[in-house]
Amino acid sequence: MKEITTLWNNNQINNALEYLSDISENIPFWNSDFQNKSAIVNAELSPYRALRHSCLRIQNRLNALNEVYYSVKSNKIKIIRLERQIGRLEKDKPLDYDLDIEEKINEIQKIKSNEYSTNKLIKDAIQEINVLKPVLESIGKISREEFESKEKEVFTQKLKINNLDKTLISYNSDLYEKIISLQKISK
Repeated sequence: MKEITTLWNNNQINNALEYLSDISENIPFWNSDFQNKSAIVNAELSPYRALRHSCLRIQNRLNALNEVYYSVKSNKIKIIRLERQIGRLEKDKPLDYDLDIEEKINEIQKIKSNEYSTNKLIKDAIQEINVLKPVLESIGKISREEFESKEKEVFTQKLKINNLDKTLISYNSDLYEKIISLQKISK
């Protein structure tokens, strides 16, 4: 990649972006498959926790895809509107129409310049969803009660791992109930 000598030379920036796009095409910009399997699933201490973490990650990616979908849709509308404005300017030729046309073309190019980043985000988000989706499909829907019934066991395991297994017992395990009952009493 040639050195970028000035930020005002857009050809150099475009060439650098094309080079970067080519080099990084298959490199995940979000989590790799290994990270998703290891940090999102395998690092959890129960299948329910892995399900929860996978759901959160997938929801995050779906939210990003949804946002990108509407952004792309809006950008397509903006481009069509700008192209129509250019057509009217070329037909009517008002004062400074050439500058107005150049400005509209610049806006279109700016919108289009983000296509690589957008496509990369979409590709990486879909890959992450596809890696984590089998966790959801394998475990399936569980009840809140089912999930909650495993939480004490999970946190006991975490404390044992951190050599703090006595901590769970020594914590005031009824504190939550005490606080709630105080709130009820004071009302």
